[in-house]
Amino acid sequence: MKLDLGLPFLLREWRGLLTTKYLREDILAGMTVACVALPLSFAIALASGVDPAMGLVTAIVTGIISSLFGGTRLAVSGPAAAMAVLVATQVHKFGVPGIVFITLLVGIMQLLSGVLGLGRFAKLIPESVIEGFTAGIGAIILVGQLPRALGLPPPSDSAFFATIGHLIEMAAATHWPVLGMTLFSLFIILRLPRYFPRIPSPLVAVVLATLLAVIFTLPVPRVGAIPSSLPSPTFPAIPADWMPVFLASITVFILASIETLLSSQAVDRIAKGVPHDSNQELVGQGLGNFVASLFGGIPATGVIARSATNVAAGGKTKRASIVHSLVLLGAVYSFSGAMGQIPIAALAGVLISIAMRLLSPAPFRHMWARSRFDAAVYVTSFAVVVGIDLVAGVVVGTAMHYIGRRFRPTEQVPVAH
Repeated sequence: MKLDLGLPFLLREWRGLLTTKYLREDILAGMTVACVALPLSFAIALASGVDPAMGLVTAIVTGIISSLFGGTRLAVSGPAAAMAVLVATQVHKFGVPGIVFITLLVGIMQLLSGVLGLGRFAKLIPESVIEGFTAGIGAIILVGQLPRALGLPPPSDSAFFATIGHLIEMAAATHWPVLGMTLFSLFIILRLPRYFPRIPSPLVAVVLATLLAVIFTLPVPRVGAIPSSLPSPTFPAIPADWMPVFLASITVFILASIETLLSSQAVDRIAKGVPHDSNQELVGQGLGNFVASLFGGIPATGVIARSATNVAAGGKTKRASIVHSLVLLGAVYSFSGAMGQIPIAALAGVLISIAMRLLSPAPFRHMWARSRFDAAVYVTSFAVVVGIDLVAGVVVGTAMHYIGRRFRPTEQVPVAH
């Protein structure tokens, strides 16, 4: 149990922050991650059904708190695409005050889970379920962003198949300037890395789309007013009917914790440095979400894309994530007016690019070659996530994996000669 919140471990980590060793590397990595996080925070908040500024506030707060107290040296926390669908569902049910209160509860649950040493249980979820779940999230995000990408009004029912029906019904009303802006942003995001892999293509796409929209006064919806400072910290209001909110927070807690620990495992694979401490990571993420809720934030996780960018950019210590947050904070104070002119279609392009990456067929092909049963678990998890519910997809897929592993014979996969 971590009744001391892991302070001995943290003090060893914090000592490195007070030296100039790796200072240059951490500053450059933090600035690079901030360039990726800025458009992603806006886009994911948009997909989550909240004001884009809430995504930026969440990234700033959790990028500092979760890094300082977490157990993964190079992890970067913030709003996550994998959580956007679930968060949007809770916003639809309980409103913005409800999701802020859920963020507080999630933080408390994660903190207690880390203290009680429950982080190890995330490793019980099989890879096939994780990959199927991830692809399912990609499909939901893709379909969910198409009305914005086409300039159509949002559907009355945001469910996957209801949205498809809405798109078919309203296709003739496509707003062509909005579609053009979405395709322009998507083209830059997908093509630019081929020629300039070190340049954050989502940021370039959003900046160029904003310049086009402003210079040519294009008739496309914009993000709107962005506050020029952080809000004052306030304890979230407790809903009068708090029990449904509490039950919903359990689902958010489970998925946020899984996403965080998967991100930490990914950092271990690519950084090849000090292995992460899963329980300490939950402590840090819990504290980050708790503090984020005081500033009106949404549930955050350790994010694989930002953490991988941090490693690739040469980050060495927790200081890189803190620098990333400070750069984002500087953007709030310096460029809030300009950020308000960002076209929503450009952010839809960012989200569609994320969805395409989550829908990559490579994991399924790998599983199909390795084990037909694992491929079946992948497909089942994907189908349940898309057709029924996110948590149901994880539960059904995991149950299928363990039941099948117990009763099925060892599978022999033909090897090509």
